[in-house]
Amino acid sequence: MNSLLLVDIQNQFWQALSQSKNTVIDLISTDDEFNVLDRINVYRTTARLLHVSVLESVYPVCEKILGKDYFKFIAKKYFIKHPSLSPGLNDYGEQFPEFLSRLIDARDELNGYEHLPDLAALEWCIQKSYYSGDNAPLDMQRFQQQCEQYGGDVKFSLAPSVLLLDCNYPVHEIWSLHQQQAIRNAIGIPQQGEKLCIYRDAYEVKLENIDEHSYKLMLAIKKNSTLSTIADSFDNGGQLNTALSYVMSKQWLRI
Repeated sequence: MNSLLLVDIQNQFWQALSQSKNTVIDLISTDDEFNVLDRINVYRTTARLLHVSVLESVYPVCEKILGKDYFKFIAKKYFIKHPSLSPGLNDYGEQFPEFLSRLIDARDELNGYEHLPDLAALEWCIQKSYYSGDNAPLDMQRFQQQCEQYGGDVKFSLAPSVLLLDCNYPVHEIWSLHQQQAIRNAIGIPQQGEKLCIYRDAYEVKLENIDEHSYKLMLAIKKNSTLSTIADSFDNGGQLNTALSYVMSKQWLRI
């Protein structure tokens, strides 16, 4: 009688599906119609197709640019290198931008597609923001009380759906054009960086280009800096006040 725990059997089975490891073979029954590898391959193919379809849904603009066939090709490679570690498929694909970056460095046919990792990072932020917690309105009374009580030691936070992205390429523009089916390739992409805020408004994820000071403020808030530490990083109080007023007006700030 096999003494393996259920969790051990599940782990071995998942390794056989995602990493071509066959340690689970002895636990699979066989008959004259199908051998053990045939049985595993049925599940292996299903798992691969499922995870590829998840990547297609999370990275639709990257898929448009690369083409369906080539995207499937690299998505299968990603699945082998990065099998899902979460029970929820909404969490799958986080390392795809970094995977794309390494792939672009290694494959000659991807010359000219250096903007894709930034674009993939944007599409991942859209996915992450959409499935984030709900944004409660900023409580201005509590905000004022906390500022009065803690002064320069007060710490802020960002709303759950708010994410920041510092890009080397104008990926907001590229992403927006592809929503209109306007372009389908990577020709003529300028190297012009931008800073983005990705956030959810009700059930819609929105993208907004933000200036250097707003980005600096929000990044410091994300790093859990105190107000006095943030103030010291600005050249003058006017810059900070303008950035703080803007971020508060967008309902991106919490306390």
